[in-house]
Amino acid sequence: MPESSGKNREKTGINKLSFFYSSFAIAFLIDRVTKSLVTLKIPENCSVKVCGFLYINNIKNSGICFGFLENPSYLPFIIILSVIALLVILLYVQNKKLELPIFSHVCFGLICGGILGNLYDRILYRGVIDFIDFLVWPVFNLADTFIVCGIACLLIFHSRSRKRASSVS
Repeated sequence: MPESSGKNREKTGINKLSFFYSSFAIAFLIDRVTKSLVTLKIPENCSVKVCGFLYINNIKNSGICFGFLENPSYLPFIIILSVIALLVILLYVQNKKLELPIFSHVCFGLICGGILGNLYDRILYRGVIDFIDFLVWPVFNLADTFIVCGIACLLIFHSRSRKRASSVS
């Protein structure tokens, strides 16, 4: 009986990890496809109006969010930091695969897919390809969106879980 229980736990962990790796791969692929389409269709530093408030640009951001650390000498630091973040998340999810709910696996997968998408750009192009422009916000890409949404969902989910746990006790 205990041997069967161990196999079930292992199978559950593998099933949960499939949600992590699937969302990781999907986020990375969507990011790559959209950036490839933008670079193929729109010349660098040009813009196309989609509607009154949305433009598709083709710009390269050598920094991180909002152009912070945009000095090219920071690129190695940003690459190393990205690799470390990826590894930390991968190890965390692998070690906590049974304890984490599936929703968290998906969120961490989105975050990793976004990090890898931007890391890919930084290594190949020495900057991130940004293209979504709402005119009232800095230009961004889908990798940024996956990272922000993954983190926001984890924070909201975690805070709600803590509220439920404290109201039960």
